[in-house]
Amino acid sequence: MATLLDSGLFKSFSHEAFNSVKDIDESCRASLDDEVKNLAHLLKKYKLSNILGISRIHNHFKLNPGEIVKVSIGCDEDSSTTVEKDVTIVRLKAVQVTDEQEKSVPYMWAYDSVDKKLFPLQHFDHNNPTMKNRLNQLCTKMDEFRAFSVEFIQFIEKTGTQNDFGFYIRYEDLVKFDKNIGEFLMEDTDVVSKRQWMVPKTTAIVEEESKNHPEKTITITHWSFNDDGTVDGTSCGHCCGHGSCGHCCYHK
Repeated sequence: MATLLDSGLFKSFSHEAFNSVKDIDESCRASLDDEVKNLAHLLKKYKLSNILGISRIHNHFKLNPGEIVKVSIGCDEDSSTTVEKDVTIVRLKAVQVTDEQEKSVPYMWAYDSVDKKLFPLQHFDHNNPTMKNRLNQLCTKMDEFRAFSVEFIQFIEKTGTQNDFGFYIRYEDLVKFDKNIGEFLMEDTDVVSKRQWMVPKTTAIVEEESKNHPEKTITITHWSFNDDGTVDGTSCGHCCGHGSCGHCCYHK
């Protein structure tokens, strides 16, 4: 099976590349709504909307040499059980790379405008079979994926958004929350320990919390689309402001 590195458009992960992307408080100042419509068209053109979404590239902390950001899904912070569905927590943390972690699944990519190549920004736990399968599925469509990546790079360079846009393998369906009662996912970030937690909350709770933090605003960080290019209803956003931070993954 062809790999991403075989395409000539990708490079291996490095903590320097990760550290070079915008901090979220800088990234959230850029309005990207107009440009993302064109990227939705590219996903539609190459029939990749069911696998990929578009992301606002940013970080919350810096990595040390040998560290990666690993994402896992489970029912509690200490759970080591691999699960695919009906889960309540998405966890992100900086971890030191080991032989086992080198098998981690890259799922989000950013663009290095110096090397002119895409690089993995974050990785899923290597024990997650669904994300492994989705990466393999993407690699079986290498011709379409390579063509999409070429046009993606051309577009972000033309529009000057090469430091703003990336793309990711979709994972939202692996997380259990009820949009019918207004639930979405709020992600709390501990910058010092380099950890993040994404848990369901309701719109009412967030609106109440925002009263105490009027300086915070919601910035969309993920866009996903139906096959016809329309938004499929799932977006992720960041609450920008001073102090602790949260991501809001919500249904519009």
